[in-house]
Amino acid sequence: MTDYLFTSLSMIIPFLIPAGYAIYKKINNKLLFIGSVFGITYIVFILIYLAWIPVLIFLSHIAPTLKEIGIIGNLLWAIEIIEFVAAYWWVAAFLITPLFPIIISKRYKSIFDANYT
Repeated sequence: MTDYLFTSLSMIIPFLIPAGYAIYKKINNKLLFIGSVFGITYIVFILIYLAWIPVLIFLSHIAPTLKEIGIIGNLLWAIEIIEFVAAYWWVAAFLITPLFPIIISKRYKSIFDANYT
């Protein structure tokens, strides 16, 4: 049940937040703004996920062997922190998502407020 909820929220929230922001701030080119924020949000999250792939490979394949041998006995606290971040990175993603419309609208205000008639 929670997997379906997380999947649906992760697909809908990056669309709903810029849509609500565009309506609240009365941006002229709402579709351009929503599409831009939606695309940038997914690109950022894909890049974060791609950066985590080597870390996850290390945690799943290399770290257990090194723990068993005893080579990284002093660094177990660092591995526990990395495992925590790897397990709950999506919480930070939901907290960061509302910042994208604010940053993008301030940076490209002239584009989104222009009247193309």
